[in-house]
Amino acid sequence: MEKYQMERRVMRGAIIAQKSRLKKALDGWHVPSQTRHIYYRVVFEGFRSEPKCTCPDYEFFKEKCKHIYAVEFTLRREVDKDGNLTVTKSIRLSYPQNWPAYDKAQANEKENFMNLLGDLCGYIPEPEQASGRPMLSMRDMTFASALKVYSTFSLRRFMTYLREAKEDGHIGKAPSFASVGHFMQRKDVTPVLMELVEKSSLPLRSVETQFAMDSSGFSTSRFGRWYDFRHGSDKTKRVWFKAHVMVGVKTNVVTSLVMSDGYGNDGKHFPELMEVGRQGLPVAEEPEAGGGTRRRAVHTLQEEQQRGWLQAEDMEEAIPLLPVQARGVFPALPQTKQRGNDIPHDKEQVRWQPAKQNGNSAIERGSVEDTLP
Repeated sequence: MEKYQMERRVMRGAIIAQKSRLKKALDGWHVPSQTRHIYYRVVFEGFRSEPKCTCPDYEFFKEKCKHIYAVEFTLRREVDKDGNLTVTKSIRLSYPQNWPAYDKAQANEKENFMNLLGDLCGYIPEPEQASGRPMLSMRDMTFASALKVYSTFSLRRFMTYLREAKEDGHIGKAPSFASVGHFMQRKDVTPVLMELVEKSSLPLRSVETQFAMDSSGFSTSRFGRWYDFRHGSDKTKRVWFKAHVMVGVKTNVVTSLVMSDGYGNDGKHFPELMEVGRQGLPVAEEPEAGGGTRRRAVHTLQEEQQRGWLQAEDMEEAIPLLPVQARGVFPALPQTKQRGNDIPHDKEQVRWQPAKQNGNSAIERGSVEDTLP
């Protein structure tokens, strides 16, 4: 158990060093807490000295805590065969901003969005109608629904957007706000929207070669109510839905999407996203999965290889990369159960899988997490 606790501190320290900003001060290093809006002071005078930290973990156990490991990851020691010492300080990569292009994109965002959305909705087929009142155009209603969500306005305040879209020729007729609201509640619209998500990613098919899976929850205006017999009172909880997406790690484009209730995990939807996407998936990341989901993901990729979609050389890279999570779930197999956590048998297993992808996995993972709110 002591070995497991030490490895947890090492991995959490690596996460802090990567995602947080450590401040060097006169009295030591100021390392942010992962659970509170405070900083802990780490006294680190060199790799040969005994570091100290003001966090409760170090003060109680008198052992290296995750904050000390975060400082060590920031300042790495490299000693060559001649005994020469090289201290390398890790820095955050920053890229220059093309402000003229950025300003132009922001100033023309609405116009460009409506043009792209109009072209995308042009692929929607119109359903046949034998008799009855003429139906509203499926293309126009889909365009209006997507534009309504983009505007973030209410249905009534959104009508100005529709009139502008009609004047610009994006739709043939501006429907009423009530018609748009009723259309957005139809279940047969869901497959149409899913297909639009897939088609919108096709222009980047030659750019994206690596994908990752992520999910995000969306709250609704409905509440679930129940009676708590223990406390003798009524309880309410907002109803959530979750979107499971396959995201390209370079451009953050969403290639496929699956909706579920707010309590489903990513693992059981991995085969479905693979089946829906079909855009080429040389590397799949399953960031929040345990051993069972990892085995299901590998089995799915092996089935795709048998179908001829993935080649043998692709399967060497098509392994779910499961990073170590802060809650202590390790990706390595085999595993044993102890106190509800997955604990690896030896130290060599506490690593990213596969090891040769160790360099860019965390960076790509963080990039994908920025795609969804």
